[in-house]
Amino acid sequence: MYEEKVSALAYGGLVSLKITVLALPSPVKGIPVSSLVYRAEAYDEEDRFREPKWTCPHRHDSAQAAHECGLEWLSGEVDQVSRAEG
Repeated sequence: MYEEKVSALAYGGLVSLKITVLALPSPVKGIPVSSLVYRAEAYDEEDRFREPKWTCPHRHDSAQAAHECGLEWLSGEVDQVSRAEG
């Protein structure tokens, strides 16, 4: 699992979020070994259950692509909060 801690203004206050990338099996017909697909999630670092605040709606072929997707979402959230406050 690949994680990156990011502090951001979101959800009405300072929240420390982590972007996590999960590797999931993707069964392919006729092939006995599954390939992996990756999905990004964001959760509040203080949530001991790590309930996702956001989950990527699609899957990626690489962990890096999923991680970048998560960071792009987080950047959009920060921009949205900044506009609402400013």
